[in-house]
Amino acid sequence: PPATTLSATTRNNNNTIHWFFFAFGIAACQQLSGINAIISYTPGIFSDAGAPNPVLSSTLTNLVNVFGTCFSGYLVDTRGRRPLLLKSLVLMTVSLFLVSLTSALIELIHDDSSTLNNVLQIAVIPLLMLYFLGFALGPGPLFYVICAETFDAEVRDRAMGVANFFLWTFNLITVTSFPFMYENVQETGTFAICGVTSAFCCVFAYFHVKET
Repeated sequence: PPATTLSATTRNNNNTIHWFFFAFGIAACQQLSGINAIISYTPGIFSDAGAPNPVLSSTLTNLVNVFGTCFSGYLVDTRGRRPLLLKSLVLMTVSLFLVSLTSALIELIHDDSSTLNNVLQIAVIPLLMLYFLGFALGPGPLFYVICAETFDAEVRDRAMGVANFFLWTFNLITVTSFPFMYENVQETGTFAICGVTSAFCCVFAYFHVKET
């Protein structure tokens, strides 16, 4: 009957909108906190903090990512996908805001000879490491796990394709916009913007990501 056909069409449209929105949101959780752009700027940030060797910063960043990803493989089945994603996003958000706050204090003191200024510059390094650890524990490896287990079998291929499209689109947006933000609003504003975006990702994950 026409009424049945209309009902089925409406239901299919609602399902399409739902998985399309979820693909958009979960890709945002992985990229819009600025992870790839921040990694590319890490040697310069570490150099400003007084790190003796830029290679050391890259090595340390990669070690944190490797450790976090491996540890995530253990936690994902013992702690659950949703709690791990939420806690890691919160860790990333707090770290980003703390980096922004620390940078603001450095700009406020504006005295390279000040002991407090030197301490604040060094403090940026462990804060960034916490941010990288949060990404490696949650959004980094869990993107594909959550997508594969959330999307229904009949739409999984299309939905995964759309999610990947959003993933690389957001990556392009962050990598190209990051230098502009860094130049115009400095480190303080850039990390604050990334923190706000990450906070929105926390809200999305809380309301829309279910345990699988």
